[in-house]
Amino acid sequence: MSANSEKGGREPGLFNRFFIFLWLINLASMLAHSSLNSVIAPFIEYLGFSSSYNGYIGIVFAVFAIASRFLCGSLSDRVGRRILLVLSALLFMIGALFYGILPASIFGLLLFRGFQSFGYGTNAQTVSAATADVMPASKVGFGIGAIWLGMSVSQILSSALVSRAIANKTYFTLFLILAGVLVVAAVLGFLCNYEKKSWYRRAKQEQDSGERGLRRYMEPKAIPAGVILIFACVGFVGITHFFYSYVGSIGYAHPELFFYISAVVMFIQNVIVARFADKAHPLALLTPGLLGGAVCHVLLSLSSGSPNVLIPVASVFYGLAMGTVNPMLNQIAVKASPASRRGAASATFFFAMDIGFAIGTVFWGWAVAKMPFSSLYLIAAVFMLLSLAMGCVFLLRRKKL
Repeated sequence: MSANSEKGGREPGLFNRFFIFLWLINLASMLAHSSLNSVIAPFIEYLGFSSSYNGYIGIVFAVFAIASRFLCGSLSDRVGRRILLVLSALLFMIGALFYGILPASIFGLLLFRGFQSFGYGTNAQTVSAATADVMPASKVGFGIGAIWLGMSVSQILSSALVSRAIANKTYFTLFLILAGVLVVAAVLGFLCNYEKKSWYRRAKQEQDSGERGLRRYMEPKAIPAGVILIFACVGFVGITHFFYSYVGSIGYAHPELFFYISAVVMFIQNVIVARFADKAHPLALLTPGLLGGAVCHVLLSLSSGSPNVLIPVASVFYGLAMGTVNPMLNQIAVKASPASRRGAASATFFFAMDIGFAIGTVFWGWAVAKMPFSSLYLIAAVFMLLSLAMGCVFLLRRKKL
């Protein structure tokens, strides 16, 4: 599909209203997702449960997320994006809301973590595919890169909300706020009615992938990006899920500073990636991000002796990594695949993310009780380098996408 103004049946331009709706939906979904990921470990400790339950919760999260990929990726190619945008946001909302209003129990935590996983998983991959739908064909990489700007904005907001919730033990208030944000996302999803437009229907009539079996649910051309992502996500878990536990163990008083700094860097890097995603060779953008991730984890490994100095420095490299890795690999997966398979390609990308985070969560949940964080962050740095090695294997011979 290509592109240029909705009037008279013509396709929409670059910053059309559907793109803006999708950007805001993604912001809301990422805000809720990152907040719940960051707060779950301290919340479990607050409830008096063992930290080992983080591993079980990670397994449940992965199972529900994987189910969302298999069920909803190709489904969005067949029944449409709009209905999935609405239903996924509402399911995600139920998960966040019920964290806060039901009596504390491990069964409840596992169940509603599953709701969060299925809702976020479906929403994120549907937003990715829908973004490609409403962008000019020559600007799909830009559109997906711009969508990921929501991660940096959500990180700033999430850090403020989570830090306050942990400091004041106001976890239930946090869950209610996130539930309200997700209701707004559901309303915006309902407004994304671009599939009724004549320009979209014409493009849809030209598409018939004819895939059967497992290929119907997963897009093979998106697998290389997924493999690269798995290794990176195993490393990132030490920050996305266990950073607050780490800084608490070393007495670092301002963990939110790490995320504020990294969010600013991430925003700048997102802009750079979006600007050059459709022009540069993917490795030219991906390599600095993965190397930045490795440096970040090495600095965190060394920071227990001088946290006030090295943690803010590490945050700069974390922002570089997160501002590059996800948007680049997401657009590689989608652009390498046929337009009729965007839903399946997005599902494949996020399926790989789930696998990486599941492996990382289980490993970290087990390992934090057996070895110091300094050793774990060095292991995480190795995974970032392994991700870069996979990138060279799969992407070195490719021309720009």
